Amino acid sequence: LQEAAKISPKNQQVYWELAQTRLYGYKVDEALGFARQARDLYPGNVRAQKTIEQIEKIKADLAAAQ
Repeated sequence: LQEAAKISPKNQQVYWELAQTRLYGYKVDEALGFARQARDLYPGNVRAQKTIEQIEKIKADLAAAQ
């Protein structure tokens, strides 16, 4: 996926996939970073902002659980 991001840096889907794989690996901060990169490519995407909010909630939940 990182190679795909190099080849097509404006492809929002690549960053969503990177965010998802990081989230599955419990790398929430990295997932959040990739999700923000995806959103920044198309700032008007409401779904993107909702996804970021969900990842932020997961991050807060994990912090509270610790």
